[in-house]
Amino acid sequence: MAEVVVLSQHLALLACHHILIILVGSQRENLYIPPCTINHYTQGMHLNRINEGIAAFLEQAPATKKPPLLVVLGPTASGKTALSLELAERWNGEVISADSRQVYRGMDIGTDKISAAERRSIAHHLLDVADPSERFTVVDFMRLARAAIADIHARGKLPMLVGGTGLYINALTENFKIPESGASDEIRKKLNDDLREHGAEWLHDELKKVDPENAKKIHPHSYVYVLRALEIFYATGMPKKDQKGVPEFEVLRIGLRWLREVLATRIAARVEAQFERGLLDEVRGLLAQGYDKNCAAMRTLGYRETIAHLDGKISLEEAKKLIIKNTEKFSKRQMTWFKRDPRIEWVV
Repeated sequence: MAEVVVLSQHLALLACHHILIILVGSQRENLYIPPCTINHYTQGMHLNRINEGIAAFLEQAPATKKPPLLVVLGPTASGKTALSLELAERWNGEVISADSRQVYRGMDIGTDKISAAERRSIAHHLLDVADPSERFTVVDFMRLARAAIADIHARGKLPMLVGGTGLYINALTENFKIPESGASDEIRKKLNDDLREHGAEWLHDELKKVDPENAKKIHPHSYVYVLRALEIFYATGMPKKDQKGVPEFEVLRIGLRWLREVLATRIAARVEAQFERGLLDEVRGLLAQGYDKNCAAMRTLGYRETIAHLDGKISLEEAKKLIIKNTEKFSKRQMTWFKRDPRIEWVV
């Protein structure tokens, strides 16, 4: 499949699955292009278009008097890391991870964390900053990310926020006003007790009562996001739309998107590769260190299914199939989140 970019504010050309889409304002015209033509001229074209867009963005950013921030986002297995490395090299950038699970030490293979060797050429921030037993919140992320951005700018480099955790990205780029303390332990305990006692849909109904607009954007079964939304509401006393402050950064958002069947193939290949690289041993090692298999970090996608296999509840093949199935569902939820943001410039 050809990979080409649309950066609608700075560019006007997108090719996707043998279709050329020319964008002029809100108008679009679809033209068929033979596959052989695309294969001939589009290799590397997407990167050229992205670089043209970034150049235009950086040229215009000083007029806003806000420090520039490049965001590379997308669903799981969409190729964010590979693209970010190319862009960081081209634009003298450093990467700040916006992945809520790559913050944990020792959780490398299952989160597809970039290797230490690959980090030697491009500095990465907010990786391995917490133990799996620790609670890491959006407040923690914002505090550390702001510090990293300031440090990167101070050294004359371009900060690049890269990841698929939509809440983290929005909280930072839209300057959410969340108390440093976040939700109290008492509130957090009550919400988790409610989840165990009443279930995810009941909790989602509670969110509807206090923040109906936000509830519409979160699937009832996405209980982690529901919990976070309720925690933030109870910590601030405000619905999400009233939690946004004045943005601190001038932001260019580049999103990676694939046809669903193509992404499914990429996810399946990624899961197989993770097991070949030693996911079973990684999970065994974490459990051997004494981490509770029921803690939030160990309930991460890929880890919980592997633990079920190690506990003898499912076979290895069943675990792999379940991870693939759950990852596909998760990637769909990620895209649902991202599609709501018209500021994202999509690479297809």
